[in-house]
Amino acid sequence: MTAKEKKNPLGCSNAIDLFFFSTSTLPSACLFLQKKQNRLRPTAASGAAPSSSAPAPASTAKQKTKTSSSSSIDWRFVARHLPWLQALLVAALTVLPLIALEAAAKPRQRPFDVYDASISYSYRPDTVPAMAAVFAPVLVWLVTAAAVEFLAARSKKGSSSVSSTTAAALAVLYHTFDVTACLLVTALVTEATKLGVGRLRPYFLSACTPSDPAMTSQLAIGDARPPCDPVAGIQQRNARVSFPSGHSSTSMCTCAFAAFYVVWAVVLKESKEKEEKGSSGGEEGGNEEGNDDREGGTAAQTSSSLSPPSPKPYNRNGDFLRFVALLWALVLVAAPWVIGASRITDNRHHPSDVVAGLGLGFVVAGFFFARSVGGRRALPEYVADVQEERGGGGDEGAKGRAGRRCSEAETLV
Repeated sequence: MTAKEKKNPLGCSNAIDLFFFSTSTLPSACLFLQKKQNRLRPTAASGAAPSSSAPAPASTAKQKTKTSSSSSIDWRFVARHLPWLQALLVAALTVLPLIALEAAAKPRQRPFDVYDASISYSYRPDTVPAMAAVFAPVLVWLVTAAAVEFLAARSKKGSSSVSSTTAAALAVLYHTFDVTACLLVTALVTEATKLGVGRLRPYFLSACTPSDPAMTSQLAIGDARPPCDPVAGIQQRNARVSFPSGHSSTSMCTCAFAAFYVVWAVVLKESKEKEEKGSSGGEEGGNEEGNDDREGGTAAQTSSSLSPPSPKPYNRNGDFLRFVALLWALVLVAAPWVIGASRITDNRHHPSDVVAGLGLGFVVAGFFFARSVGGRRALPEYVADVQEERGGGGDEGAKGRAGRRCSEAETLV
């Protein structure tokens, strides 16, 4: 190997050959390096996927946390907002007098006639027990209130301080406190009236067998007060407390409260909220359209004033739910009448006793329901979502306003 070849290992004889060699091989080398770098570099699609999928676990976890928090009930919050003081006051004013009346008070001893046909019916067992007449309507009330509140909570969101499920649970228990107060007050009034009136039940003569029939037959009609011999299985004290019917009053109190609540929550409240949303939406739309018209000119104002108002969409599901609510309210009001009819056929009450008991329960239920609805305003309510309130019309209106502004800008340009 010569000295020139040692100085030039690329095989170039002189500087000119070296220049041409470098200029011919450098582009190919750069192209090779670029292809290799492209193979190692991820594509746009593969690069976008990790970026979009990277925060997915965090968003999924956040969504799961939000769902679990919205579906869980904060029982501490519910317990803090229940009217415990009112419940204790009502219990003290009703439970203690009820216990005293049952233990010590005696019914009024009214005279009777042994030939009176209205008190000579046979004794029969209860078709509807007393405990069933009290607790069955309460169970129906709990199921009804829970169904209405939690179904409404599914379509709405909670307020800033509480979730929708917590607000629903609080509303159910809050109204249940008033139902309990209604029951206690109705039972106290019914028991006090029973003892004060002392009307004889239709089976009274079956429970009271006069000790001396010959003597009672010689007494004047309406003045017979012979002593009663005890009859096995029949309480003589209970045979003197017919007016009013306790089964009818207590069952009507709970069922009427539930019927009032269903009509108010499903029919009246929803209709009022829709009217308020429509009026507020109309005012906002009118103000926005007025601003746009002032910006665009008087031609748009003339066209908007001449355009007829858009008709309200027909909501078949909403009408069906209101029909079901009214039908269920009718069933709730009719159930105490069935219980009262059973009291007449069982020879436990006169028809006037049943009517009086139903009227008493209805009046007390209306009083406590009005108090309950008025006090619910202080509770945290769940409200409709902002997107649901505005609906698609708001977005379309925003798009239309943006389009008008763009067209005006293009005109100015």
